[in-house]
Amino acid sequence: LTLSSDNTEIEHWTSEEGKNHSFNADIDKEYVLTEVTAPDGFKKAESITFRVNKEGNVEIKKDNQWITLKDNKVIMIDEYSNAYGMINNGISNNNNHGSNQSDTFDIGKLQSFLPQTGHNITIVLSALGLLLLAIAVILIIKRRKAA
Repeated sequence: LTLSSDNTEIEHWTSEEGKNHSFNADIDKEYVLTEVTAPDGFKKAESITFRVNKEGNVEIKKDNQWITLKDNKVIMIDEYSNAYGMINNGISNNNNHGSNQSDTFDIGKLQSFLPQTGHNITIVLSALGLLLLAIAVILIIKRRKAA
């Protein structure tokens, strides 16, 4: 990761899971946190622009607006680049990203990441089929009563 301000690099370091990095920030000065290289199986994260306001709160810039962070921590999170990377790196129920020590997976996350091959049309067609079946049964019962 690199930390820069006014297009000048201030610091660079390699991030490690579970370890924080801190520095002394100037009030109202904009900083940019940039990921130089993403870990294997992950996409490179978008850069984060942030500052410390006069009240001492950390704010990030999102869509040209400053948003105050509740815990005053800028956290860069990488996204998985593919389903293989998700499984290989272990998507655990406790969001233990990057750890392959977990053997439990959040299927909801995996399903939302995988391409969708079906559509809602299958539900509509199933309902239509059940409706036609019900109509056929009603017609058969009416014919038997009429005979």
